[in-house]
Amino acid sequence: MALQAYLDQMSTLLIAKDLRASEGLSEVRTLARARTLTVLRRLDSSRKTEVMRFLIEARPVQAEIVGNAQGEGVVKRAPVISLASAVLSDADLSSTEPTGNIPVGVSIPVCVGALSGAALNYADLSSANLSHTLLQEADLTGANLRHAKGII
Repeated sequence: MALQAYLDQMSTLLIAKDLRASEGLSEVRTLARARTLTVLRRLDSSRKTEVMRFLIEARPVQAEIVGNAQGEGVVKRAPVISLASAVLSDADLSSTEPTGNIPVGVSIPVCVGALSGAALNYADLSSANLSHTLLQEADLTGANLRHAKGII
């Protein structure tokens, strides 16, 4: 019930309110982040996984990364929805790279810069692309990072 209500609300924000084109501190972004953090606290691990797959496929949680002259990745566009301090404990985020056409030279890693302070304890991050992902103060206790990309 909570998952379906969340998906319905987010669909409205994405389509009718054009969430992806919204500006920095707009009401639509604030509402989307609040709804996302609230539902992630309430759901079990399998439903958290469904929410994350939806967000990754809809792309509001990815930054756009482009290469600079030195070959380093630079954030061109920050995520629309930050998952900083999100509760993703026990969620399966393995192999959650977005599908579809991604322009040449653009990398869209999972939740770039958006997981600082997130509760990722016991999350399955195996094979996840964490390049350029800031994980400061994230709880990774028991998290599966096997074959995760971008871990330094």
